[in-house]
Amino acid sequence: MQLYLGDGASEYSPLIELAVEKWNGALLGFSQRPVISIVEGRSPTNYSLPEGFWSQSESIARDLRTDGQSVIYFAADDVEGAPGGFAWQRLNDRGQVVEADMYINITDEVEYGSNLALTHEIIPGDDTLGMYGFMNRTFKVILHEIGHALGLAHVPIAGNVMSYNYPQVMEEVWQGPYFSTLIVTGMLVALAGEQLELQFFEGSGMAQRHDEMHPYMVLESDELINLMNIHTTTAQIGDQDKMALMCVYDFTDWNH
Repeated sequence: MQLYLGDGASEYSPLIELAVEKWNGALLGFSQRPVISIVEGRSPTNYSLPEGFWSQSESIARDLRTDGQSVIYFAADDVEGAPGGFAWQRLNDRGQVVEADMYINITDEVEYGSNLALTHEIIPGDDTLGMYGFMNRTFKVILHEIGHALGLAHVPIAGNVMSYNYPQVMEEVWQGPYFSTLIVTGMLVALAGEQLELQFFEGSGMAQRHDEMHPYMVLESDELINLMNIHTTTAQIGDQDKMALMCVYDFTDWNH
């Protein structure tokens, strides 16, 4: 797939590049070359989306999926009930994806800013505090829609990119640094003759108050934003996602 950057995409190019890297990394388990490459320095023939895109998105997307180019677009919502994003494909007579376009809804980003996070408690604490992981919400949408562009349907198992409950797959990845910090800090506190309390981490970006956490929220502190950026880069493609890729693609250059 030669992926062109359409309207609004340049602002999100680091997230697009990261998502492409994740899918190519998974596909390299089967193919000897990257499957997706971003087209640099050239705009697609149909670069801009018309005003009021989301109110007529289906008809516009139907026309654009036959223009011979795969493009990712970003547009704000001008109607209620528009999806967070979607992807449309064009198949050849053998059922192979020959073109796909992705549309990412950035209404919330326009209203609230870019630090939108999916949150997930990864180490339960007490009634007040817990350890949380954070993922950039827009990145997750990009990652998910590229999966659709590659031909994948939804996966009904939590912890996969193509499921509706993705962050669970990151629990073990995110827990490692937290546990390491807890152990080291616990040793230091023990040497000082004090008891380790979660309150020690409150405000540090590690231990958070449950009543201040929501599954989808705007991060405001630099500590949490930095944590979200770190966690986002660790995103992984789930096991069932990879199985679905094997079902969709006939890899003639199988490298195992």
